[in-house]
Amino acid sequence: MTLNSQYRFYLELPNQGRVRVYPCNKSIKFCWRWNDDLCAWRYELDTALIFDDHKDNPHHTFTALYDLERQCNICYKIPIEIEERCDGQFEPHWKGYLPFKEGDWNESRCRVTIKPRTVDQYTCLLENWKTKKNLFEIEDRVTVDTIKGEIVCELRLVNNVGIFNTLAEADAAVGFPAPPLGYGWVVVENELIVDDFFIDSIVTRRVLYCRQCSTTQHNPTWQLENGQYYGPVLVASPKTTRFPKSLFTIYEVIDIESDNGVTLESAFNYLTECYGCEYPICSDFLNINRVGDAPNNKEYACAAMELSNVVLFQASDIIRPNAEDNARKFEKCIGEIYRDYKERYNLEMFFDENAQCVRIEHVSFNISRKMLDLTQNHFLKCIKGKRKYTYDKTNFPLNEFFEDKIKTSNVEWTNAYIKYFIECSDDNLVTQDKTHKQECSITDIGSIYNNEEYVNNNDILLSMVPIALDQYGDIITGVGSISNETVINYPFAWSHVIEKYWLHDRPLFRGEMNGRSQPFKTTRYQRNQETIQFRMCCKDWKIFKPWDGVKTQFGWGRPKRDEVCRTVPSNVIELTPSFRC
Repeated sequence: MTLNSQYRFYLELPNQGRVRVYPCNKSIKFCWRWNDDLCAWRYELDTALIFDDHKDNPHHTFTALYDLERQCNICYKIPIEIEERCDGQFEPHWKGYLPFKEGDWNESRCRVTIKPRTVDQYTCLLENWKTKKNLFEIEDRVTVDTIKGEIVCELRLVNNVGIFNTLAEADAAVGFPAPPLGYGWVVVENELIVDDFFIDSIVTRRVLYCRQCSTTQHNPTWQLENGQYYGPVLVASPKTTRFPKSLFTIYEVIDIESDNGVTLESAFNYLTECYGCEYPICSDFLNINRVGDAPNNKEYACAAMELSNVVLFQASDIIRPNAEDNARKFEKCIGEIYRDYKERYNLEMFFDENAQCVRIEHVSFNISRKMLDLTQNHFLKCIKGKRKYTYDKTNFPLNEFFEDKIKTSNVEWTNAYIKYFIECSDDNLVTQDKTHKQECSITDIGSIYNNEEYVNNNDILLSMVPIALDQYGDIITGVGSISNETVINYPFAWSHVIEKYWLHDRPLFRGEMNGRSQPFKTTRYQRNQETIQFRMCCKDWKIFKPWDGVKTQFGWGRPKRDEVCRTVPSNVIELTPSFRC
């Protein structure tokens, strides 16, 4: 059986149309290969094809291609399609194109060698990965308004007498006065005054409490008091001014009233439309063009409550909330947005054949099937003598740290971490720490709101600020697991993110997370068996996918996230089985 009897190769040539060609290769190799940018598998032709003008070749392919190559002012991209004969019939198998500038042109032998590039469901995204578009071209905008009523405030005082040597001692000793009666009071100002040190001192703490008041219940959490509804205000991170005998801390009320937001879903839809991509992006996890088959687990339940209504703002609209005009340019690309989201929430990508969309889902979305049992009798010789494995050392950090594009002072963003056991971790001091950093996202609203530190930094002003809204259009808040204080934009706080969305695919079954012992739900596939070779017919290869289960002497695993290859026409498969700990 020859290659050209088992496979048909077609080129789309400018002057000839679709023609069948006959490469000189004796064999070629197709590989499923893991793409780190996408976090997805792609099906690639791993062999450079050889075309010549041999007398036995029905088509003078070299001449046709070389005539195009000599037109150096044109960078040709020649489509190629490969059909495979399976069960006696030829069927489409693979698509790509010939990148001329990567060809090895041998005019003396009338031969050219070119490795084709893949054209698949991801090609459009990758070709436009860094192509930025102005998201403000999206017509449907979202308004975020943090003040729904009238702000009312009351001052409370408390005095204490004692001997204090420093302001810090006085601050620690004198508690806060109780807030006024009623719901929703939030500290807006806090002033500590010491009349003298080293003798009996009178220490006064003045605290200004504020809340919102309205005749309308803007949110079901607002409470009715004497015919009025009351709710809390959102406040920025504290800013403290120190004097010789006093401390003054202000928690500025966050007053965002902006109609300049775009939803995450509209951003993805707009970008794929601008790029002219055939397949839309969909995600049950991020509530983007939902398919509706999300797993019934805590990760997806949390995402449904926290991430179903995410709005993107340019950072300048948050940093400079009192500017006369909205930001007018919000240029972002698919690569920036997807990278930050997959890095933050442990996401992967795959193509959904049924829904015909490129899906972005959490790692707990399991699409694996138990497909290939190599312990069956006709495979036993392939795994004989292969009872050995090694661990992927790069999968065992000692510490994992987490950062937004900028480092703020809020501990819920800066102090989140996962620590593993040193006995099982990488002992290289250089590589044992792994930092997950956002490239274009800033999510600590409380720290950047109206912050003069950033008003002249264009790189920060042009960053992306995702804001998580609840069903009532309010910014979601929660109690931080590190500070035990109210956190604004809580679903994006790193301390919360790792505790809710980082319990799968961890290096070990247990670790320390934010200062507490934490069991994990699943570990990574990191125990790699020796590479195995066996034969597989075309029918089975069409069904099998690289994320499917593979069984060997060590039980069920799956192919290592590297590559799974098939050489034809011999039909030899090469894969490295990988297992969880």
